[in-house]
Amino acid sequence: MSTINAVKVVKDSIKLVLTEADLTTKSIGDCVKTPLRKVQCADNLQWQIYWYQTGHCDDAKGHVSIFTAVTAPTVVKSTYSVDGTSIQKTFTRLTKTNWGYAKFANHEELRPLFRDGKLTITCAVEVYVPVPWSFFTTNVFESCEHVATDFTLIVGDQRLETHRHLLSFLSPVFNAMFEHDTVEKKSGMITITDFECSTVTIALDFLYGHEVLDPSIEIIVGVLRFADKYNINFLAFLEHVVLCNISFDTFATILHYAYDCSKNALLVQCGAFYKDHEGEVKDAPGLNTVPHEAIVDVIEKAFDFNDSVHVFRQAHKNDIKIILVFRFEEPLAHSIAESLCVDNYSKVASCASECSSDFLKEKCVQYLNQHWVEVTQSMDFVNMDAETIKEFMTAANKARGDEEKSNEA
Repeated sequence: MSTINAVKVVKDSIKLVLTEADLTTKSIGDCVKTPLRKVQCADNLQWQIYWYQTGHCDDAKGHVSIFTAVTAPTVVKSTYSVDGTSIQKTFTRLTKTNWGYAKFANHEELRPLFRDGKLTITCAVEVYVPVPWSFFTTNVFESCEHVATDFTLIVGDQRLETHRHLLSFLSPVFNAMFEHDTVEKKSGMITITDFECSTVTIALDFLYGHEVLDPSIEIIVGVLRFADKYNINFLAFLEHVVLCNISFDTFATILHYAYDCSKNALLVQCGAFYKDHEGEVKDAPGLNTVPHEAIVDVIEKAFDFNDSVHVFRQAHKNDIKIILVFRFEEPLAHSIAESLCVDNYSKVASCASECSSDFLKEKCVQYLNQHWVEVTQSMDFVNMDAETIKEFMTAANKARGDEEKSNEA
């Protein structure tokens, strides 16, 4: 099991003033740096904003460029927004030196927004600072020991005693359970079958403010799944912990949780990690237990793909053997085949040829014979690689010939 660090989120913000004159008087590459600001609860960690009113390079010409810089590697969430408008961009990622947007906002969309020749950009920063697990300990409930427990969680062969009011206060699910004439309300107990006792015990420790010593990623993810089922938002701070502890060893566990519980922000971070470590992550422990849909999702997010064909090609390109051979290739290939049409035929056929997918090749040949005129007259088909066109037209002609011989017999 992987031991992980606890995390505290430290928030700060700063405002930048852009003048209309800056758009014409500043040069590309002119950088303005805000003063360094100390991050609370972190020794020797500071942050600041680098911004360029007319772009930090030629490619960003005509844009405002903004970057968040840190003095040591840490996970940062930065939100840049033009005050009083809907212009806003956000990123969350491990930042080693600086990260941001070369093209935060186009000058043309900003020009109508100036008031008295000025507009304000707010840079809100959340820095994820590693802290001891004891940081989350509180003694609030230590002074309530005189209040007897009145509800039991039965997990396996264990009975965990707790208080209805605590559960009701923190969980809308438990609150509804206690407000209605339910079996659990009458019996004063509930049987939990989908979580390990260790997970539920740690969840209660967090709810009661007890000290938790060096939990593993598996335990924390289990607690978050428990919180998701019972809608316990109080435990949402643990998502920051998970986000800051994505590694080779934890990747599969975190990705599985993020996908199952629809945690999009966490999926995006899994995508960023996958992109940065694509060569190694294919061998991450436990990856063969993750649903293939989650693998597709994370590859789409890693490379900003918008269809399964690109994912299929990327997976083959990087030889994700465990997933491709056993669980990933067949359902993905079937999904691609079901989407086959004149508009995407050339892309699918090229992918099938490039990836040597016999299944997709067969489907492309069948589709070509069924829609010969429409496909062969499309410009995408005409512009395909000549060898690929030859491969599929030859295979289609052969398939037709074989079918005619079969019918004659």
